[in-house]
Amino acid sequence: MSLNENQNSGDVDPLLRSVVDLFNGGNQQAAIVYLEEAQRAGHPKAAHLLAEFRRVLKGFHEGTLQPSNDPTGWTNRGATLAEAGRLEEALTHFERAIELDSAHESAWLNKGLVLARLVKFDAALASFDRALALNPSSANAWSLKGMTLANLQRHADANGCYDRALELDPRMASAWYHKSLALVWLNQCDQAVECCNRALEINSDYVDALFNKAKALYRLGRTPEAVACAEEMHRINPERARQLLGTT
Repeated sequence: MSLNENQNSGDVDPLLRSVVDLFNGGNQQAAIVYLEEAQRAGHPKAAHLLAEFRRVLKGFHEGTLQPSNDPTGWTNRGATLAEAGRLEEALTHFERAIELDSAHESAWLNKGLVLARLVKFDAALASFDRALALNPSSANAWSLKGMTLANLQRHADANGCYDRALELDPRMASAWYHKSLALVWLNQCDQAVECCNRALEINSDYVDALFNKAKALYRLGRTPEAVACAEEMHRINPERARQLLGTT
């Protein structure tokens, strides 16, 4: 199951091409997560590509293809179930894929994502560690591990994971953003502002990054700049701005 890149290449800019590769490599759930975040950030092509991903997954879900003893088939089916919100069923599919091939990186990665959604963060962390043992050069896995550590309130460790992700992919805007979140928790607001700026250099419509920048600036006593960030959020995406700022 994959997107026809010849048909869709015009719809995928360099920022999102890595997400297409993630999807076609069997990490459909991870691709959906990143595209949903890009859509919330206001990326102009995220909504179209997200709809295309879901169309492909729907076709797979309604088809006659059965996973049999193919670990990739079990992983793809699990990703379809996870996208439909059937998390426990998805988890059993990823576990079956791992039984068939304990070195299936995508199965471990997707298992970690489902466990995180089930708020089983320690188990999710173990799954991401297994994925990274198989592929230590996966920027996505390092970033997802960092997000899981953040949910466990281990912000210094999370920050180290984001650093590793950014060494591997300096243009991963989401990693810059999540690093800024960790730095605010660590009361390193000057550095958090710089990380938000790096995210915004990559995607100027990243509303969540503007929100965290505003928060860091406010803590630094730079209130006029924080207000300017809030105004920019409303200009870019009023609905998301209201959600983040708690305004009506």
